Amino acid sequence: MNNKCRSLFRRAAFLAIVATAVAGCDSGSSNEPVQLGRVTVTVKDDANTPLSGILVNLYASGNTATPWAATTTGANGSAEFSADAGGVKAQSYIARVMTLTNYNFATGETNNKPVTVVAGQTANVTFTLTKKVAGQT
Repeated sequence: MNNKCRSLFRRAAFLAIVATAVAGCDSGSSNEPVQLGRVTVTVKDDANTPLSGILVNLYASGNTATPWAATTTGANGSAEFSADAGGVKAQSYIARVMTLTNYNFATGETNNKPVTVVAGQTANVTFTLTKKVAGQT
């Protein structure tokens, strides 16, 4: 191979490397998958009995007007937010019990529990309710 051919070959190789590097650059949008974590919720009564059919909403912190996700507890009193989507985005949330027709919060229990989701980890939230007494509001 003569010098002219070697020179052209080197330039072609150099341009191929540059083209590959440029193609790998992004224009400001991320193609990386969203980092997900999991949030499970457990709702039980003050006798530690699981409560099924309790609706719980998950709100992005700073926006408690519109739920980010919702779930309803099963027979074991537990549920996972966005389980079918593989979890929820890693960020801060507020978990809030929505179904309180037959229950109140147990003594010392609060609603609107803060939850911080870390990618690849599971955050657990537990609520304890007490059955309403007939005539109680």
